[in-house]
Amino acid sequence: MIHFAEAWKKRVKLGTSLAMFLLAMLLVMVSAVAAQQAQKQGVNPFPMMTGKDKPINISSDKLEASQKEGTIVFEGHVVAQQEDLTMTGRKLVVYAVKEKPK
Repeated sequence: MIHFAEAWKKRVKLGTSLAMFLLAMLLVMVSAVAAQQAQKQGVNPFPMMTGKDKPINISSDKLEASQKEGTIVFEGHVVAQQEDLTMTGRKLVVYAVKEKPK
């Protein structure tokens, strides 16, 4: 009887994990479809990211830049702010984009 109970607990845990994974995948797919439809209709699916011409202030514990690779890596307690939007994390990588000649 003990073996059956232990096996049942493992099966329930596995089933719960699988259900959570499938739910997460469903949410990602629904979000992607909604963003595509909004973009086709000319609506910005991410309205908080409209201030492209506004400055972005970034602070971190460590900064490493590579001109050769065209990257700036912020590490540690990273805080990036642009107007009302604030993002935090442990690492932020900024990639330089080469402008095309006009």
